[in-house]
Amino acid sequence: MDPTVSQAFAALGLPITASRTAAKAEYRKLALLQHPDKVPAGRKAQAQEDMKVLNAAIEALESYFDDQQHDGLVREYLERMKRERQEKKERARAAAMERMRRVRQEAEARETRDREAWVREEERRLLAEARVEHTSWKQQKEEDDRSAREWREKGEEEVRRMGAAWQQQREQAGIWLGGEKKAPAAAPAVVEEEKEKETDPLPSDGKIRFSLLKRKQ
Repeated sequence: MDPTVSQAFAALGLPITASRTAAKAEYRKLALLQHPDKVPAGRKAQAQEDMKVLNAAIEALESYFDDQQHDGLVREYLERMKRERQEKKERARAAAMERMRRVRQEAEARETRDREAWVREEERRLLAEARVEHTSWKQQKEEDDRSAREWREKGEEEVRRMGAAWQQQREQAGIWLGGEKKAPAAAPAVVEEEKEKETDPLPSDGKIRFSLLKRKQ
């Protein structure tokens, strides 16, 4: 503290912790007691000197209190600015965190939508492939069934044709089994029997042989 301020407090008989209000009140009290107009004529000169000291003390204290007030205002202003900066920083941090949260939520939502879209597309693709495979399998099965049916029909037709041909040969040529059988009257060829003698012995292997009739045109 400035020595002039300390002397001013001492001149008013106040501690250095006294307030502006206390200093003014003490000044007024002393000024009334020591004013030249309030003292006897023999003390007027001393009273004037005392009033000079009181006036100088109150002026010093007024300046001191103004400085204190100004400093207080400055400190208050600085503290307010500090609080405002801190609050602004906290608001900015909260806003940044909120933006990050929204961005993260949007990213997660977009990722979910993309994943769902991919799943739907994959399901459509697999379903399309399954349909193509089923269609190909069905077509192949129909082709195999048709081929098998054609082969079966051809086989049956071949069997019928061979049976008819064999039947026709039997009707035209005839088969000799222990006696003579003439060819049908409508046959254009004359069939002659190759006669075998009844007295001919049986073949050594015990098998009976038959001779086909030769057809003459």
